[in-house]
Amino acid sequence: QIESYWTYELCHGKSLKQYHETREQGAVSFKPSEEADSQLPQKDEGLQSTLPVRDVEGVSLPYFEVVMDSGTRCDLTGQPRKSRVLYICQPEGRGEIYEFKESSTCEYEVLVLSALLCKHPKYRPKTQPITEIRCHAMVGSPLRPSELSRVEYEVRHLQSTPQGTGWWKHEVCIGRYAKQFHKDKQVDATIYLGYWDKEKHLKWLQDNPNKRPKAVQERKVVSLFYSDGDVCDLTGKPRTCEVRLKCLQNIKSTHAVILSLSEPSTCQYVLTVESALFCDVLKDADENGLFNVDV
Repeated sequence: QIESYWTYELCHGKSLKQYHETREQGAVSFKPSEEADSQLPQKDEGLQSTLPVRDVEGVSLPYFEVVMDSGTRCDLTGQPRKSRVLYICQPEGRGEIYEFKESSTCEYEVLVLSALLCKHPKYRPKTQPITEIRCHAMVGSPLRPSELSRVEYEVRHLQSTPQGTGWWKHEVCIGRYAKQFHKDKQVDATIYLGYWDKEKHLKWLQDNPNKRPKAVQERKVVSLFYSDGDVCDLTGKPRTCEVRLKCLQNIKSTHAVILSLSEPSTCQYVLTVESALFCDVLKDADENGLFNVDV
């Protein structure tokens, strides 16, 4: 998991660490906690009759807790650091850290999304009953609704569900902006990583021809350039962001959207948006990655 300064790495059953890496200094790291071995539950043996739950975006989800101790000594307490790793079932989860916080001095709580935990029925989220709705065209109306193009080309105006792991969450609105933000009772912070400008996108493609879309039959990714974001404190220049729309195949939930952010250079970002929704529409992008559709 990547944040603005710290990067977190969890190796299940072995270690959890946070580190900061710079070009000048290399990696600076410490391990908050370590544990010899642990496994996610496969059977009911040893489980409580009532599982503890954690509120995640308004939904109460059961979790499996792994305590990792004997971490690097804390300068403030003089004691080894300790972490509670809470695994929750997420069918699209890839073991990513959803939330990382310091619950008390040098004691941490980590929330991890795992598809493996979903194998145990007690940890699966309860699904609401779904009622099938069948739609039929009215007399005199076209069989294909004119507004259907808005769904098929929602990549054009995709307002993603805010997503992220840790302190910052990320949001991209295609054709408008890309941003990261944090909001709670004490803090309301927003940083715009870039705004959409067609002419600057075309200039970026001229300077970086390798970013142009591949041939339709090979196309899995389309890149869009967002420029003139908030000024970076370290460089004194506006932030920029390459938004990569990526077809994510072999996923159980066809409407799932996964966002991930990297920072290859200071205040120059790459925001990857992966979804099965893109698999059918990326082929409609032109040679500049633009979707010339009226919606």
